[in-house]
Amino acid sequence: MKGFSRIASIVMLVTLVACNGGADKQETIVQENITTVEKNALVRMNDYHYVDTVTMNRAKYSYEVVRKVDDSLAVVTDESGDCYADNYILLTVKREGVHIFSKRFTKATFASYFDEEFCRNSILEGMAFDRVTDSGLRFSFSVSYPMSDMCMPFSVTVSSNGVYTITRDELLDTEAPEEVTGV
Repeated sequence: MKGFSRIASIVMLVTLVACNGGADKQETIVQENITTVEKNALVRMNDYHYVDTVTMNRAKYSYEVVRKVDDSLAVVTDESGDCYADNYILLTVKREGVHIFSKRFTKATFASYFDEEFCRNSILEGMAFDRVTDSGLRFSFSVSYPMSDMCMPFSVTVSSNGVYTITRDELLDTEAPEEVTGV
């Protein structure tokens, strides 16, 4: 807004000088209502990079997590008009230095677990290592409405041979976990 005010002041000053240039010219002052709409800036999460090691079944595993804004994904606009860029997360796992798993996750990876409205209004927010399980290395993912508590948590478990399983973490006591397995 400050930049606009300065520009408007300069334009008005130039107009006054130009209009006062001739003594016999009749001055006409035209006042326009100028409405400026300040568009909400696109909110982008900070890029994230994390590397760590864990031990599973006496073998050393290292994992790398990279989260980046992905401008090719649809922008999410909340109820107040704020716009948010969506992210991707790249998870890479090595066992004893040998690459066994690498996958680029987006919100679409988890889309079969929620409805179209949630998908349209949410972003892939984050991911963290959870723990070693009998099935493999468990990572927690979060797809959520930006800047809110409305979230769907997921677990991705990577087995020792690089097969992954997705499980939605919020379950009713009567439901069995939904799983999707991939390589």
